[in-house]
Amino acid sequence: MYNMVRWTETKDFEAMKKSPLGIIFLTIFLDLLGFGIVLPQLPVYAEKFGASGRVVGLLGASYSLTQFLFAPLWGRLSDRVGRRPVLMFSTLGLGLSYILFGVAHNLPLLFISRLWAGMAAANIATAQAYIADVTDEKHRAQGMALVGIGFGLGFILGPAVGGWLGHYGGNAAIGFTAAGLSLLNFLWIALCLPESLAVRQESAERFRFFDVRTVVATLKMPGVGLVIILGFFAVLAFANVEWTCGLFLMEQLGYNHQTVQKPLGYLFTYMGVIAVLVQGTMRFWGKRTTEQMLVVEGTLCIAVGLWLVPAAHNLMSLLPMLALLAVGRGLNDPSLSSLVSKLSPTETRGAVLGVYQSMSSLARIVGPAWGGFFFDRGVHLPFHTASMLMAVAFLLSLKLLTVK
Repeated sequence: MYNMVRWTETKDFEAMKKSPLGIIFLTIFLDLLGFGIVLPQLPVYAEKFGASGRVVGLLGASYSLTQFLFAPLWGRLSDRVGRRPVLMFSTLGLGLSYILFGVAHNLPLLFISRLWAGMAAANIATAQAYIADVTDEKHRAQGMALVGIGFGLGFILGPAVGGWLGHYGGNAAIGFTAAGLSLLNFLWIALCLPESLAVRQESAERFRFFDVRTVVATLKMPGVGLVIILGFFAVLAFANVEWTCGLFLMEQLGYNHQTVQKPLGYLFTYMGVIAVLVQGTMRFWGKRTTEQMLVVEGTLCIAVGLWLVPAAHNLMSLLPMLALLAVGRGLNDPSLSSLVSKLSPTETRGAVLGVYQSMSSLARIVGPAWGGFFFDRGVHLPFHTASMLMAVAFLLSLKLLTVK
């Protein structure tokens, strides 16, 4: 077992980059690279196996469903046994889910592989708890930005790699490559990642799979419940955009099923690059303002960007609106995660972050349904209704300015 030294305010962030944060960043990046490789190809293979549009939607929701159920479990378990064992076990499980994807030849196997992958990938809360363990409050947002950067880079590189693999080797090449990344990640954690949890939680209570009481208690914590609600709104709005953006390009800008693929991929890469750049400058933002103010500003950017999207009449005119969305998300995500970790008790930090991630997964289930429901009633409605939701979130976020 390694002894961890907690970072104090007298230490410079340059020294922190030589800490286990570099290791945990690569862990998150490899996780999300594997996810990015598989995700864009899922509808292709689902349709190949005879899935309808509704079934494709259910396939996407199945991943978020098991994330919703398992994120609190991994978080609570990491409070008891440590972060490192949970990360090792879940990463190995993720590799097995990708192998199953690689050998899948029918819809039931495809569904099982995604349910399994969502269960294993719910370990993001444990990675966030690890970052909270090894950073002080001054550097917490910068540490949490590593999660967002890992997400962004995974989504930038993953789809391109997945498209190339799918073209030349089908789902077997995609699945086995993603599984190889997970195995590499497992070995990386086992050999290089020290344990971060100094004091494990001792509890006489029976360990529950999904404890509703934990969720309710977390939402009642001063400040924590508000941050989780704001995160839920933001993820719902973005999940809505992710599932309706392609439809918007076809309906509003005149693309068809064949011509929409490349511009859609470019737009998501464009947003991913901007979000990564914003999160990469969290040190700059953190010195000039508070995380509470970054959440307020990020939420406002998202609300305004969503409202303006339907005004686009071509691809170039859409870029400024999407840039506003990406900047808002780049400011929002690490600041919200940092606030949750700061406001939660040290001994239950993993459980609280697990609830936070679980609610985000729930938002990724609701978001596509939201977008589909309103798109059938008007091409502008998914964006305008999500903008109004984020306007409410903006008003709620002002309350954060009073939270210490």
